[in-house]
Amino acid sequence: MLRCGIYDKALRCFEKVLELDPSHADAWFSKGLSLVELKRFEEALISYDNGLELEPENDVALDFKAIAYGQLKKYQESIECLDKALKLNPKNFEAWYDKGMALKYIKKTQEALECFEKALELKSDYEDAEKAKEEILSS
Repeated sequence: MLRCGIYDKALRCFEKVLELDPSHADAWFSKGLSLVELKRFEEALISYDNGLELEPENDVALDFKAIAYGQLKKYQESIECLDKALKLNPKNFEAWYDKGMALKYIKKTQEALECFEKALELKSDYEDAEKAKEEILSS
C-alpha cells in the first residue's frame, strides 16, 4: 500500500500490526513513512523513535527520521540524526545526500557540496546528488 500511494490505508494496517505486536520495529518505521507522506511529521517522529528504541542501530530509520525533521525545518536535528546514521553506515549514500540538503538549507554550502560528492562517490549515477551539486556550483 505504501508503494501504491495509499498512505491512509497503509497507516491503518501498520497501526493494527502494532496493536498485535508493539515490538515490531519495521511496523513502527513503516508507520512513520506513512505519516510523513500524510504530512503528519510530528507523529512520524514519534513513530520513528518507537522503532529506534527497538532497533537503535537502524541507519535507514535514522535517515527517515532526519527527513521528517527536515520537513519541519529542524535542520540541526536532521543533521544530528544523519550523523548517527552515517556513523553506523558510512556507505549510506542517501544519508550523505540528505545531510547535504540539510546543510544547504542552513547555508553551509561547502559542507553540503562535500556530502553530495560523497554520495556520488558511493553511487555515481545518483541524479539527485548530481543535481544538488550542480546547483551549488552554479550559484
